[in-house]
Amino acid sequence: MLRWREINYDKRGNITKIIRRGLWTGTFYFTIDDLNLGYTSNTNQLYSVSEPTSSYYTTNGFKSATGGGTKYYAHDANGNQISDGHKGISNVEYNHLNLPQKVTWSNGNWVEWTYDATGQKLKKTTSAGATKHYINGIEYDGTVIEAIYHAEGRASLQGSTYRYEYILRDHLGNTRVTFADLNSNSEVDETEILQQNHYYPFGMNIEGSWSRGTNKYQYNGKEIDNDFGLDWYHYGFRMYDAAIGRFTGVDPISSDFPHVTAYNYAENEPIVHIDLWGLQKTRYEMNQDRKFGSKEYARQTIEKRQEERNTEAAVISGGLGIATLGAIGAEAALPLLANPLTLETSGTIIATNVAADGMIQTVTNIANGDDPVENYDFVGAISSALSNPIIGSAVGGVLDVTLGGNFEANSVGEATTNTIIGGGLGKAFGGVVEPVQKSTNEALGGIVNPVVARMF
Repeated sequence: MLRWREINYDKRGNITKIIRRGLWTGTFYFTIDDLNLGYTSNTNQLYSVSEPTSSYYTTNGFKSATGGGTKYYAHDANGNQISDGHKGISNVEYNHLNLPQKVTWSNGNWVEWTYDATGQKLKKTTSAGATKHYINGIEYDGTVIEAIYHAEGRASLQGSTYRYEYILRDHLGNTRVTFADLNSNSEVDETEILQQNHYYPFGMNIEGSWSRGTNKYQYNGKEIDNDFGLDWYHYGFRMYDAAIGRFTGVDPISSDFPHVTAYNYAENEPIVHIDLWGLQKTRYEMNQDRKFGSKEYARQTIEKRQEERNTEAAVISGGLGIATLGAIGAEAALPLLANPLTLETSGTIIATNVAADGMIQTVTNIANGDDPVENYDFVGAISSALSNPIIGSAVGGVLDVTLGGNFEANSVGEATTNTIIGGGLGKAFGGVVEPVQKSTNEALGGIVNPVVARMF
């Protein structure tokens, strides 16, 4: 009997336990996986996976090339997985897009990929001497066409002729049955079924007596790479390990989903959702939309969100400086903001420096008729400031000092950054902004323009 017996999560949505039943050998079904996943303290990074060493657990399901037990994982500074003790992977190298470009095993085996500048996969080579090229849906084994892929299946080269194979998919776009009219009689019977795929939740293949075939595009229609037991799926922006239900790298737009781990698959809803390009959960039918489902659209979405974050950070950083400058005058504000030694706490120093840098660059841009966002890394500055645990007090302190005590000090610890900025600037400009009712954007949106008009 096949079934998914148990899965547990921590508060961040990281999977902590997986128990599966499945085929052990012959026709004998048993509990094939009893996994316990551990994480590095205060992070979402996988630290270890433990499985009993009995052959019941190591034959099928989650496969440990090193005999089960507890094995460890490591990550680089960007959060990418760089080793896997169970698979025997000793190192994974990543490119500037955080895509894996080479996986090396402790026994000397390796797989290497080549991408174009946008992350489109072009080529794969292995230590076994294999070379595969990817060119707009056509895949070459060395210099010979292996298959031509299309929406309903593929044309697979068999000797000197092509075999036309067709795919039946389920509601998640998973490849379930691959067949071909082998005898050309316009009918298909069970002898012409080339491949069957069945999946556990999160995508690991179920073992059985059926043929697994040669088509590697399986779960969600993504390509699985199983050289040397790798068993990672290529999702476009990240790689995915279906056996443990998590991606090997951080979601590039994880800031849009703060409620769940950045390594999650489809926000842990694998029965009704897919993970679009390794970015976000969506229903499969949305993936079928030619625009929404394209990788280029996903890339444009990432760039647009980054631009929005840059602009918002620019308004917060530069706007705070401009408002302060307008409130007490350039002659008084510039020395104060430029000299952090006049302020007391390290948090205030951070916030002050951000405000000063943003103010100077923004005012310079406006004076020159340029885009206020240009020439300053507002996102980096704001990120640095927000990483300080007392940023609320820091921003409050800046306003309190620069606005001559207009902001109540005893409210600093209780108020949020938005309320502090909104309330502080509101008081500075004669109650233009009500303290609690306005957010940062609303506060600065109504204040920065009048201040700039006064200054120039």
